[in-house]
Amino acid sequence: SHRPALDGDVMPALPALIMDAWRGRLDARWIEEQIARQLDAFEDRFGRAPDHVDGHQHVHQLRGVLQPLLRQLRQRYGAHRPWLRNTAPGLLAGLPFAAGLKARFIARLGARELRAAAQAEGWRTNRHFLGVYDFGAGARGYAALVHQWFFNATDGDLLMCHPALQIGRAH
Repeated sequence: SHRPALDGDVMPALPALIMDAWRGRLDARWIEEQIARQLDAFEDRFGRAPDHVDGHQHVHQLRGVLQPLLRQLRQRYGAHRPWLRNTAPGLLAGLPFAAGLKARFIARLGARELRAAAQAEGWRTNRHFLGVYDFGAGARGYAALVHQWFFNATDGDLLMCHPALQIGRAH
């Protein structure tokens, strides 16, 4: 089972984490500790529970992560549950093939399982996830993608971006 170095801030590389999750080899105790540590940090910083939960690089939906996450959220927040980010892709019309492929891959990591758990237990989620992007299109390409994502958006969809990433200036 996967248990990285004892330093709580050291995370495994994403491919290794995904493979261990798919193989059912994640250390459940380590996962629980990481979730608790991150929720503690959020609460300490903001003085309240989160409004929504999503894992960096979509890890919240992985096998071996989703159920411990839901358990922690139920224990901490009871009926005041945050909503969960679902990665099921929305409409992909007009988007580059690679973007659609990446969106489908991300969803394959656990969107169906997250949606089923959310429906069974009454968790709120977004309907679809928009904005899958490889950060390589430049400013004009990114603007075209945003336009297409908005064109494809339907009620309940979520467009997520990384605002701290500078993609350069259009000339």
